[in-house]
Formats: sequence, C-alpha cells, structure tokens
Amino acid sequence: MLAAVERMFPCGDFALFDHTHEGLAEGSWSIAYEGDYDWPMDVSERQFLHPEEFPREVFLEPIAGWCLGVYAAS
Repeated sequence: MLAAVERMFPCGDFALFDHTHEGLAEGSWSIAYEGDYDWPMDVSERQFLHPEEFPREVFLEPIAGWCLGVYAAS
C-alpha cells in the first residue's frame, strides 16, 4: 500500500507505522507525510473512483490532513 501512495505522490517521504502510531485498532497501519495536507483525502477518494489500483484487502481512511489509516477490509 505504501508503494501505491508513493507512486501517486512521488514528492514526499512517506512513513508507514503500525497501529500504535495513531491509536488505531490492532492490525491497522497508518501512512504519514507532513507535506501536502490534501493527500489523504485524495487517496481515499481515489480508492472509490479507481478501485482496481488498490488491494481489495485494505480499506483506507483519512485520519488527519497528514495521515491515512490502512485497515483490513471486512
């Protein structure tokens, strides 16, 4: 998932964190980048417009303007 985000936004140094970074449910992850504050919404929207670009095993949710939650899809 991190690679897909980096392809969409090649400008930044994204970091992948486990669930403890943002107090998420165990098994979740977060991707953070404090550069462009619109990117989490852009990625989240794109998963619905172009679902073929994303793994079906995950659901993405903007947590903040700089952080994207990555959850196992149910």
